[in-house]
Amino acid sequence: MGIVAASAVSSVARQPESRDEIKSTMLIGIAMSESPAIYSLVIAIILIYANPLLKHFGS
Repeated sequence: MGIVAASAVSSVARQPESRDEIKSTMLIGIAMSESPAIYSLVIAIILIYANPLLKHFGS
């Protein structure tokens, strides 16, 4: 995320009139790059605490 923010700041410094477009594109990109990590965390927690396979295979 640091590289993305640095690139956005550099872009705004070069073209201040397109600040809103650069900011929205940066936020969408950050959200899309963070979403797989959040989904993975949720799936891992579900598998740890509510694993449906334990009923079939036992452990």
